[in-house]
Formats: sequence, structure tokens, C-alpha cells
Amino acid sequence: MLVFFEKPIVFNVNYFPIFAKAKETTMDKLRLSIFLLFLVFSFQGIAQNSTPIVRSAKTEMQGGEKFYIHIVKKGQTAYSISRAYNVKVTDIYKNNPGTEHGLKLDQELKIPFVVSSVAKKPLLKDSLSADKNFIYHAVAKGETLYRITKEFNVNQDILIKYNPNLTANLHPGDIIKIPTQGQLISEKAKLLYPKVNEYKVRKRDTYYRLHKKFEVSQAQLEQLNPKLKEEGLQKGMIILMPVGLKKLDTIPVYVDIIPDSVATQIDTSLVDSSFAMIDCDSLSARNDTFHIALMIPFYSDLESEIRSSNVHYSKGAKSYKSFKFIQFYEGFLLALDSIKQLGFHAEVYIYDTKGDAAETRKITQKPEFQSLDLVIGPLFHENVRIVLEAGKANNIKVVSPFSRNQVLVANNPHLFKVAPSTESIIENSCQWVADSLPNSRIIVIHDGTKSELHAVNLMKKAFARHASNGIDTNDIFVYSYKNADSKRAISNLSSNRNNLLINLSNNEAKISNFVRELSKKTKAYEIYLIGSELNWKRFKTLEVNYLVGLRLTQCTSHFVDPLDTAAQAFAIRFIDNYKTPPSAIAYNGFDISWYFMNALFYYGINFEACINKLDIHTMGTKFQFKQNGAGAYENTYLNMYQYIDYKLVNKKQR
Repeated sequence: MLVFFEKPIVFNVNYFPIFAKAKETTMDKLRLSIFLLFLVFSFQGIAQNSTPIVRSAKTEMQGGEKFYIHIVKKGQTAYSISRAYNVKVTDIYKNNPGTEHGLKLDQELKIPFVVSSVAKKPLLKDSLSADKNFIYHAVAKGETLYRITKEFNVNQDILIKYNPNLTANLHPGDIIKIPTQGQLISEKAKLLYPKVNEYKVRKRDTYYRLHKKFEVSQAQLEQLNPKLKEEGLQKGMIILMPVGLKKLDTIPVYVDIIPDSVATQIDTSLVDSSFAMIDCDSLSARNDTFHIALMIPFYSDLESEIRSSNVHYSKGAKSYKSFKFIQFYEGFLLALDSIKQLGFHAEVYIYDTKGDAAETRKITQKPEFQSLDLVIGPLFHENVRIVLEAGKANNIKVVSPFSRNQVLVANNPHLFKVAPSTESIIENSCQWVADSLPNSRIIVIHDGTKSELHAVNLMKKAFARHASNGIDTNDIFVYSYKNADSKRAISNLSSNRNNLLINLSNNEAKISNFVRELSKKTKAYEIYLIGSELNWKRFKTLEVNYLVGLRLTQCTSHFVDPLDTAAQAFAIRFIDNYKTPPSAIAYNGFDISWYFMNALFYYGINFEACINKLDIHTMGTKFQFKQNGAGAYENTYLNMYQYIDYKLVNKKQR
């Protein structure tokens, strides 16, 4: 069973085992076996139905660009295809209009042909390119970018130049294109001359003849053409030849060139001492041992409520406060185990705040607290304030997973607020409307509460900011359920524009009637019903066919796409470890922990200087942090998803 500790649990992740499975606990008894078996087989079905994706051998030139021609097979998604070809999902949508709404079986897709990207084709050993100017390196298990730069004596900036999709998240079998030292010298040598042409070596050409004809030395030619050092001049060989701009001009004299290498990189021992020294475009895994704390309410003081000698007296798991955040903890553990396999070192402290300010304050007084680099949690606003205040002097970074409260934002530059504020949600929603449904008639309907009137005011300001970019401020109307305006709102639908009806109310009875009446107009009008998931997820009586017909579009800070292969794999892994399917909070626990531990791993304790440079795939949201003046960092990313053919479809690609 899960054991709660008065003292923190300390893990050194070099020896950290997967979380021990709970056995014969009351929670195990509470689970419904039939439901669990159904879910397990469902996830197994997903895994079995997904077809391994092999790059197509068929290519075509269109409009001067080269494309793979890929045939969509059963179980393949735009995301899984993008991973196989190492291109962005948006590149697939851009070159195949309409695919953003879903792929069809046997559909032909044009995939951009990218030679210099990181490929997923496994190689048994490194190989040399045909021109011998590049090495194709197969990433080994546990290998990091820093180790690769040391081995091949190449700057990380150069690796990213030749592998534009390269990220810190390497996997065994990834292929990285690495220029040889000769190629690096050749590229720098080209910059010395006003013009460089290709020249085909003739039968009687020698270095002496070429010097007489082009006024170029053997050393200069070998700089531009590193293969000459090994192969010498050969008939038919194509080499680079510097050419003067005019006949009277002469080629510059030979200059010895030293290629950029790992030696030119920033000293990692200096990186954390000054933000000015951080090179955010270089990805170097660190060997530091970080100190991390997870602070969430396990409510261990209520554990006795769970114990029951008779299973018939047990209640559902949701009835016990101790189980409320347990899956966040389990997601955290899976993220920790994943990054440990990449070489991450940390001492991890697990604290039970019990949801109590006094208990949180006691935790901050423990001797190990001041040595912490990162705290994930606490979950409640007042407890976050206590931890921030206690850790301010020691530059302790604090991640608030769920709080939307803006009170702490102003003077806390060590705070990272994952959940966007109401202001940010409204701004991003209006931006999405301007970009995705421009020049629509906008109808806002509310229930007259103080918070809703505040939202209306924020919305008007946000739409005004986009007046010249897809928003017609003369075609915005505001109605109130309180004044029985719902019929007036419906009668004001436009027959020649898209109609966006933004609902701010959370009164289910009023919404239900409104949706029923509005759905009668879907044949005559183009209607999009928009609202916040915070409101709509509370509604239980709304008929799905109405919502599909009205193209219900919801904005939310967290949305897990069921077709995301990473999310599918996580669900299977979670069930395998914890014998229960993951809830939204489990994905949150993994995403947040994975992102911030990677930030530490690659940028060190002052990672905020590079916070938006970290390209890490997450399942529930994307992290786009904006610093509020000299205050906290707030995630501003917002998911938009829509009912299409009775499926929830993400309308913003991560």
C-alpha cells in the first residue's frame, strides 16, 4: 500500500526504481475489474492497430521542391507521420490542404524532403557521406548532445545548422548529420573569396598549372576541397575554384583556418553565474546533481479514513481526498524515470503539504529546503506564496501547476505559473478567432455575474486590439440571459457571415434551452458555439448531437489529443505501472515535471533565460512563457478543440 511519511522521501535518481505498485489496498478493491479490463484491451488495441511508418521510396519534384509521396495507412496520424519524416505537423497541413481536419485511409500526402533533418532510420554504425564531407551518426542509448560535440569536436550551433529539427530530446537510433573538420574549413574558406565556381579537373591539370591559370595555391585548393588531401587531383573530379571579379583582380593570399569546434563553446562552469553567458541555442546536458521537491497534498493525516476491514463499507476513490492528486504524483514519477535514463542526476524530496498553510511553512523550515533548485507545487495559492517567500533568497524556482490567481505574479520572478490567467485565455481566444474565423459576426451572451461582466470587458478590449486583423468591431453584439436576450441573440444571426456565439454563462438550464433553440438554425446559418472548458465540462445534460451541429469549440489550457501517439504510449505505460488508466491530472504531472526537469538538465538552474527555447514534446499543453514585467513567468498557451464528426479535434497544432 501507499505509505505516507512525516519526513520527506529522498530519491537519488541514479538508483531510483519505478514506483512500487500498491498491492491489496482499499483503492485496489474499489476499482471495477470489468471497466479496467475494457480499458486495458482498448489501449492494447491502439498499440496493435498502429502501423509502423516507413519512409516512402517515391519522391516527386513540384514547384521546384522535392516531396516524399506518402500513402496513409490504418492507425497513422499526422503527428506520427511527421515524426517518421522528421518534419513539423504544420508542414504536412500546409502542403496538403484539408488534412488539418483529419487523414483518410490510402490518402496521398506530400511530405517535404529534408536531407539535413534528424532521421529515425536506425544504423548499426556511423557512416560517411558519398562526398566524404559529412558523418551520419547514430545516437547510442544514454548519449547526449554534449557528449556528441566532445566526440566529434564540433560546436552545437553547427549541429543545429545541419539538423534544424534537432532538440535536446535524443533517442537511440536518431541520425545526426555532422560535418567533418575538412567541411567546416571549406565553408569558412569560401567566405575569403569574392566568388567560387565549380571546376571540372582536366586530364593534364596539375597544381602548378592551376596556379598559373587561376593564381590559386595548392593549400588554398585543399582548404576549399578537403578530399584533395586524400585523393589528389583526378580527371573528371568536380572541385571548388576561387575566381577573381575582374581579370586584374588577384585571389586573396592563403589564410590558415581553424574550424569552429567544441573548444569555442561557452564554458559551462560560467553559464549559471550570469544570464549574459547563457547560449540558449546550444544544448548541453549537465552532470550536476539537482535538488528537486514535489509538494502536493497527500492528506496523509486522513489515511485512517481509507482503511476498512470490510470492503462493503468502502466508498469510491473520488470520495477520498488522499486520492485526489495521487495521479499527479505518479505522472511525476514516470517523468523522473524517463529523464533518469538520459543521464539526469537529482535528489528528490516528496512532501505532503496536507493542503495546509502551517504544514507548508514547516516544510520550508527543514534544513534541506534552502538547497533546493526547483519546487513543483504546492497546488494551492496561499501555500505557493509561503514557498516563494521562503525560497526567494536562494533563487529557488517554484512551479505552480494549477493556480490561475494573478496576485503572486507582480513581484515573484522565481514563479512559473503553468495555468494561464483569465486575461491570457481571453486574449488568446480572440487571437484564434481573428486568425481562424476572420470577419465573423460575434455574439457574446452572459448571465450578468460580476466575473462574466469583467470577462465581457476584457473581450471587448482584446477584439479592439485585433480590429485591423480579422475582427470587425462593428459586428460584435453582447446579450444577457438575465434580460431574456437569448431569442434576440438568435434572431441576430448573419446569413452571409460565420456566426460566433461566445457563451460566458455556467447556468446549465439556460444553456440547455439556448443550445436547443440555436441548433434549429444550423441548416440556414454557419454557427460556431464557443466557450471555456471550465464552464462546459460541468454540463451533463447537453445532447452531443446539438454540440456537433453547432461546432462547439472549447478553449482550455490542457487538452490531450487521443490520436497523439505519445499520449497513447503514456496511457499504456501508466496502466502497466499503476493498474489504472491515467486521468488528466496524470498527464499534467508528467508534462510539467518532464518540461522543467529538462530545463534544468540542459540550461541549469537559471533556465528562465532560455525557457522558450526548450523544444520538448508534451501531451496536454505547450509551454509558452511570458514574463510579467520583472515578475512571474506565466504560460500563455491555449488549446482550442472542436466537435467534428462526434470527435474532439485539436484546432491548434502543438
